[in-house]
Amino acid sequence: GELKEMYDQNVEPWGGVDNILKIHSLSPESLKAHISLYKTVMYGKSPIRRRVSRTMIQRLNGSKVNRFSGGTRCQDEWSPHEKL
Repeated sequence: GELKEMYDQNVEPWGGVDNILKIHSLSPESLKAHISLYKTVMYGKSPIRRRVSRTMIQRLNGSKVNRFSGGTRCQDEWSPHEKL
């Protein structure tokens, strides 16, 4: 059905579908929205990709985002030697 078609269109090089997509199995509409958002962020012409990527890396590293400096951290809060 519709869900299988969407899965078939999103098979990864390793031959399967990522679990993050599988969680939408009970709601194909949410899967469509997820894929649309992903494609917009990753392949769109907006600078949002850079901001989302930076924020995700900072969160994964456990660092705080300073919203008053455009998403970057102040020098006294961040060292270029922090893990990535």
